[in-house]
Amino acid sequence: MEPILTAASRERALLVNRYAMPFAVMTVCLGVILGTPEGWTGRISFGLLVFGAFFNLAANRYLESAKGSTSSFIKSRIWVNLACNAAIVWMLGGYWTPAWLLLALSPLATAIYSTAGETMSVSMIVAVFILVRYGLHAHGGTPLEWGEQACYGAFVVLSSLMINALVRQKTEQPSR
Repeated sequence: MEPILTAASRERALLVNRYAMPFAVMTVCLGVILGTPEGWTGRISFGLLVFGAFFNLAANRYLESAKGSTSSFIKSRIWVNLACNAAIVWMLGGYWTPAWLLLALSPLATAIYSTAGETMSVSMIVAVFILVRYGLHAHGGTPLEWGEQACYGAFVVLSSLMINALVRQKTEQPSR
């Protein structure tokens, strides 16, 4: 299967940012305000959010003006966002349960731009991260809690693969 990184990648990247960034901002702000994290956790989480917002706004400007291929930049952007979101979830997740949703954003973006294999890889990394983070923070955990974490990971993997298949189906259909 060919990657989906085509001339439409630039427009897709702009659209992903239009919807993912407000969600990330809302999730982190609510987590910091309502979760009342202790110590530097809230400040660092907010700082990563601000960095991510500026990074993505700058990325949008670059993508709007870029003349050549943007595929490597878009892939790098996915990994930068995933690293920031993982750090936020690592710190803020114990105070604000919905923080894990930030981890779904990068695999969903990968699903829009990339192959099914790359989508599976990124989403599996996220699913494993969810379980590892829980295992290190939960001090054992009940079967119910482990089942919840497994469902979060399965959601990330399966929804990303579904989006990838839908995008692929749309791009492979002949125009009328």
